[in-house]
Amino acid sequence: MRLQDGAVLAHRLPSYSVYEDLEPRIIDLNGEEMVLAVRAYLNAGAAIAVYRVTDGKLQPVAEADPIGIPFRWLNPVGAADFDGDGVTEVAAVVTPHLSGRLTLYQRDGTKFEREAERSGYSTHFIGSIVLDMSIIEDVNGDGVPDIILPSLDRDRLAVVSFAGGTPRELGSMQLRSTIVTSLIAADLDGKGALDLIYGLRNGELMVIRR
Repeated sequence: MRLQDGAVLAHRLPSYSVYEDLEPRIIDLNGEEMVLAVRAYLNAGAAIAVYRVTDGKLQPVAEADPIGIPFRWLNPVGAADFDGDGVTEVAAVVTPHLSGRLTLYQRDGTKFEREAERSGYSTHFIGSIVLDMSIIEDVNGDGVPDIILPSLDRDRLAVVSFAGGTPRELGSMQLRSTIVTSLIAADLDGKGALDLIYGLRNGELMVIRR
């Protein structure tokens, strides 16, 4: 991690685990800036892990239980108060190449506990270096962030809400081809609403205006 003053900090894992990730993510966890990464255990698969800078060192803060099976991976979505209870959760898609469980984790001391999940989604496909195939945005205007992401076969774009603690799909859109790029949200027309941009396997670049 490179800090604003130019200092570089590192945290080295023991030999029985590795970082199975391309880039750590800076998140706001209940008002504190932290770093989210994927830690994979050789005998138990991947887990989310969060770190922060303490006393000039990069220190572990909390970690979830790993998936429990070797060579099983998860892909983080990000952090927000997804259920509206005033506490920040971390969302990830567990085994995006198998069941695709969109899972919420809430911190309890040095542990992240699974809080809710809904299967049938994917934010990565084998052979791709694209990891950010999701967007966090309040789609229905209820004040609680939702998650926009592809279905498990990536031929459908879905909006999932965890508001009130109950995961449900607010809506979805069938696509002409599978998604292969990142999902990007940007105000393209300057009207104050975020538009959604993504690319399909058939070569089309899609824009959803809001």
